[in-house]
Amino acid sequence: MVIGIITAYILKEAFFDFDFYKIADHSETNAREDSTSSVLVFVYEQDYETQKELLGKIIAAIGLQADSFKGLVLLKKGEELNANELTTVSTSILVAFGIAPSKLGFNAAFKAYRTYRSESYSILLSHSLQKLSTSKEHKMALWSELQKEFA
Repeated sequence: MVIGIITAYILKEAFFDFDFYKIADHSETNAREDSTSSVLVFVYEQDYETQKELLGKIIAAIGLQADSFKGLVLLKKGEELNANELTTVSTSILVAFGIAPSKLGFNAAFKAYRTYRSESYSILLSHSLQKLSTSKEHKMALWSELQKEFA
């Protein structure tokens, strides 16, 4: 009996030495259900409220109409969701501003300003809109990656 307990402890330590990420169950967000946009943009509500103009410029720069853009998903601070639930067949890229991948249901270590491709869509992470508004270096890195994706 003692050997079984010791073996179970050793196996637990040897095989379960990694982090677990909770993927949120179905989340009620303010995402528009009628969204047929090929681009989904995730941003925290507070960041969006203070930087609407900057986000509008970014959306316009990639060739979309900012005033009729339907791919915006606003999250409350600390909210988690499963981004896959919001994608459709027409979704080609997810762009997240200031949101960790784990908050979107991704168990991965993505770097900012680098596009990662999955079998269904691409993922691009950026610093928050607030940080972008004060950092020319971050703006240039974002612009460079957006040009590759939307050229």
